[in-house]
Amino acid sequence: MVSQTVSLWGISYNIDETFQLDLNNVHGEIPLNLFRLRKLQFLKIRGSGLEGNIPPQIGDLKDLNTLDLSINNLEGKIPIEIECLTKLRTLNLSSNNLNGALPWQLGKLKYLTYLDLSKNNFEGHLPIELNELNKIWYMDLSNNNFFGDLPEEIIRLVAEKKLPLQQITNGNKIRLNLS
Repeated sequence: MVSQTVSLWGISYNIDETFQLDLNNVHGEIPLNLFRLRKLQFLKIRGSGLEGNIPPQIGDLKDLNTLDLSINNLEGKIPIEIECLTKLRTLNLSSNNLNGALPWQLGKLKYLTYLDLSKNNFEGHLPIELNELNKIWYMDLSNNNFFGDLPEEIIRLVAEKKLPLQQITNGNKIRLNLS
């Protein structure tokens, strides 16, 4: 049986045997070939020159438990297909130019323990569904353009998990309505 490979940034990867990608100093858009690596569990392309959108095909990487695309030049919204990453434990998209509202589907990531979306251009209200992240121990949503009242459900989650509130409110226009 001939093993299939995929070429990413000039390097070949075996489709059936690639479980981890830890790359740096790569540039351009995220190649769609990447999503053929269906057994990928760890994807880290940090501090590189990635640009463009996060393709909806990200949802094809169903075994992924770590996704770190921080410190790049990515833009656009987080695709709702992120909800397909049901094994995800770490999501770090900080220090990009991502924008739009946070998809409520983030709340479906039941195993998420680490969420860093800081230093982007996200806007709108925080989705109440974030309170469903029962395993979370680190959350940083600071330095975006979120606004409005912080939902009571998220205040409860922050208190219960002893998360630093300033990592949600700092650099945003979020009000605490503690009536």
